[in-house]
Amino acid sequence: MTRRIFGRARGDAPGALSPLPLGGADAAICLVLAACVFAYLRQWPHDLYGFDEGLFLYEAKRVADGEVMYRDFFEILTPASFYWMAAMYRLFGVSMETARTSMAVLHVLVTVLVYLCCRLVTRFRSISAAAAVAHVGIGYPALSMASAHWCTTFLSMALTLLLLCWDVIDSRRAFVVGLLAALIVLTQHQKGVYMVIGGGGILMIEPAFARRSGAPPRIGSWRRLACYAAGVLMLVVPVMAAFVSLAGWDLVFDALIRTPLVNYRRINQQVPWGFYLPGFSVMPHLIRFLPLLSLVGAARLVRCWQTRADPEAYRPLLILTVLSAFAVLSVYYYPDHTHLVMAAPIWFVLAAEAIDALLRWFAWPGWLAAGAAGTLALAFLVALGVAMYGNLTLRRAGYPVSYETAFGRVDFVSQDEPRLLEALEPLLRESGTREIFAFPCFASLYLHTQTSNPTRFQILIPSYSDPKHVREAMTMLELRQVPYVVRNLYWHTNELEPLVSYLNEHYEPIVRIGPEGRRVPVFVILRRKDLAKG
Repeated sequence: MTRRIFGRARGDAPGALSPLPLGGADAAICLVLAACVFAYLRQWPHDLYGFDEGLFLYEAKRVADGEVMYRDFFEILTPASFYWMAAMYRLFGVSMETARTSMAVLHVLVTVLVYLCCRLVTRFRSISAAAAVAHVGIGYPALSMASAHWCTTFLSMALTLLLLCWDVIDSRRAFVVGLLAALIVLTQHQKGVYMVIGGGGILMIEPAFARRSGAPPRIGSWRRLACYAAGVLMLVVPVMAAFVSLAGWDLVFDALIRTPLVNYRRINQQVPWGFYLPGFSVMPHLIRFLPLLSLVGAARLVRCWQTRADPEAYRPLLILTVLSAFAVLSVYYYPDHTHLVMAAPIWFVLAAEAIDALLRWFAWPGWLAAGAAGTLALAFLVALGVAMYGNLTLRRAGYPVSYETAFGRVDFVSQDEPRLLEALEPLLRESGTREIFAFPCFASLYLHTQTSNPTRFQILIPSYSDPKHVREAMTMLELRQVPYVVRNLYWHTNELEPLVSYLNEHYEPIVRIGPEGRRVPVFVILRRKDLAKG
């Protein structure tokens, strides 16, 4: 049977403290949460982060312009999120407003999904609402940008809700779960693979617990697993086969397998884990300890196994514990505060379930348990609300320069980037071209100036970029005779040979931009030497 999201089941006692079914009050709370989260995120500055966010948004524009991932530009992620953002561009225009509004809607959906998941595992609306707000209050400031990561978070919570809603997962439903898991793989394969294993693990473990309790499983494990695998493969195989046919196996393998496993892992080892921006993060130390909830859940499951408890009583705990454990593995490649918050919503649900279990253990009357839960949730929401207001105020103060670009209104930390755009535009008009090259990594510049990158690479940085990528970019610069290169401040770029020598030989600096008295400029506009002679 299916656990219905809204509506009271026949025979339910009025006011019963049961997590199911959800009623009209829950629908109203979801609407209020959605409105508040959307309004809050709309107040956030358009603080376009030039590297990761600029990369995602510019590459989505390349897709919207008809280019093919891997063949026309290099990217280490699977394609779904880029094509989703490209669709938003097609519908609403290529702008910062489109990007941030689309992501705000996505965060609204994640918030609602967290609330619904919590209500499926706890009696208390107050605890569920607090867990839902925690996503935008704690998680969003750690990665306040348009990112494929948040698309994965949304799909992972949708997968969690689906598993919690269905009491019995037969073959047909296992196939549907497989399709949803496949979407995660097609969004971020390095995370999706773990979530696929986690979903399959649940289908295998459930019958084992049922047999342990003396109840025969209602459907065979291997049959369900086969249908689940069919759902995954039916979506992943044809989509990725299409990209292989368009781009070639070598380019797809290089982008999705070799580079993530070798270069990306190498550069992550050079950056310490645990990094976060203290002024722009809410409760970062709390996030670091959230994975411990998975261990607590595992310990409770062991106890259920030992006591041969009814599997229906702890099935939600089994689902949340297994998925949260694989969520940890999905970000283990770089488990810092920023990556952990992308998986945090499932831990917020697990925390809500643990609080409900603790209050049940006290065996308090319903009104007393509800009062305790409400008090705890209210205290948390007040503390979180104060932090959210302070964080928003600080963030807006940190980006005081608002400037109208070709990508719409963008807020900057200083006047350096607006000065760069003002200096670059007349040069582009004079040269009669809209091609530039941002080196080594500054993809947002293409959006700000409505220009295009003639190479396949938005990022060329030491330890990450393969030597053959560096040579390919250099070859394309020479072939296209790109008139201007914009260098931004980055570490150890002299290691990017032979491209650095090529730039020194064929380009000359004409504009330097940076704070007064600073020896190393933030930006340097380089002009091709033969262009100056002409």
